Amino acid sequence: MAVIKQGILGGGSGSIGGVVMSAWKGRAILKAKPISVANPQTDGQVAQRTSFKAVAQLGALLLTSYVQKICNVVSGNITGYNFFVSQNKTAYNSLGVLVPANLKIGGGKIPLPSAIVSVIKGASNILTLSFTEYSGAPALRGDDNSYSIAICPTTGDVWVAPGDELRSDHVTQLSLITPGSDLSGELQVYCGMCFKSSNGRDVTVSTSLTSYDITF
Repeated sequence: MAVIKQGILGGGSGSIGGVVMSAWKGRAILKAKPISVANPQTDGQVAQRTSFKAVAQLGALLLTSYVQKICNVVSGNITGYNFFVSQNKTAYNSLGVLVPANLKIGGGKIPLPSAIVSVIKGASNILTLSFTEYSGAPALRGDDNSYSIAICPTTGDVWVAPGDELRSDHVTQLSLITPGSDLSGELQVYCGMCFKSSNGRDVTVSTSLTSYDITF
């Protein structure tokens, strides 16, 4: 049964025939009612669910440290979490294994530095990234805050810079946020830089991560 308030343009809920009425972000919307509800298990659908679940879990892990601080700025009329998942829908393959080249961070308009120079591990498994700027680049973004990311696909560990360092420092420290880690030996870690303007209105352009061999 459907309930209509203030006429069809005033919103409502429920369904009439093949039409479902609901509200989204304060707007009344109509959509076709699905003919049937099923739980398909074809190989392609299972693979899609597996990859989606993996990126959704990563987004949840990064929710407070990265997604809310970076993705919320550029997500438009969707949540930062949904933006992150959509931006990284190909970041995991059909087996749920990370494809680092497809993992994207950023998504704004601020130019990136030219390159990461080195990645060094310090005490408590904190990574220190040093980077350079393009020759002759204006110091307009020196007060940007760093929210750079690193991830180790082998162990699933993730690091995030908490935004304490300024871009003008040319160095940023990334803190390990995966609990209970026991890192040892030489591991492949993928790192990427992401900065947010001091006024909080923009972030750096979308970029993928670069591989580094780090000894723990």
